[in-house]
Amino acid sequence: MNFENIIVSKKWGQEYCIYENKDVSIWHLYINENQSTSLHSHPKKKTGLIVLAGGAILSFLKDTYKLYPLDKTILRAGVFHKTTAKVGDVELLEIETPPDKLDLVRLEDCYGREGTPYEGPENYISTKIDRLSLGETRFLGKCKLESGISNLKDISFIQENEIFIILKGQIHRRGIVVAAPGDIFYKDTLELMLSKFSVDGPIEYIVV
Repeated sequence: MNFENIIVSKKWGQEYCIYENKDVSIWHLYINENQSTSLHSHPKKKTGLIVLAGGAILSFLKDTYKLYPLDKTILRAGVFHKTTAKVGDVELLEIETPPDKLDLVRLEDCYGREGTPYEGPENYISTKIDRLSLGETRFLGKCKLESGISNLKDISFIQENEIFIILKGQIHRRGIVVAAPGDIFYKDTLELMLSKFSVDGPIEYIVV
């Protein structure tokens, strides 16, 4: 399914794709205050979440965690999770690897969508969406997104409180991949990895 120039209307707000390649897609989600996504999983893809604005509660089958701007997490495939906007409206980035919006299983939902698939064309709003291009800087709310390509020999372009997202390329040790598209790191973690491991060619990235 091609979601270029489509906003997907949700019971809890809306979402649209701001970047996509063959390995990863990045979606901008807007969750209205006191609304929440379904308790759902993605059986085939890993999912990264970065909060841009507001305060969210991330719930699993048992545990819950509070997330605030520039908090991040990454979920393995198959983990059931739900995001609730608890402090104001919540904006976040959802990083999906590989891109597949139909990879969705809803377990519980306060809007009655249990067991239903991803939203259909009746929820699609056609509009011009200016997707993020490599080398571009973009603001979403108060957060700046900068994209580019680097061999990561010098990462002084990343600030201490910023988050690094791999779009293309790998970090490895003797052929064993330790970081790949869809992985997200704070700068100190990336520095540690680069001190121990090798970069497999140029890395395409977004810094938040």
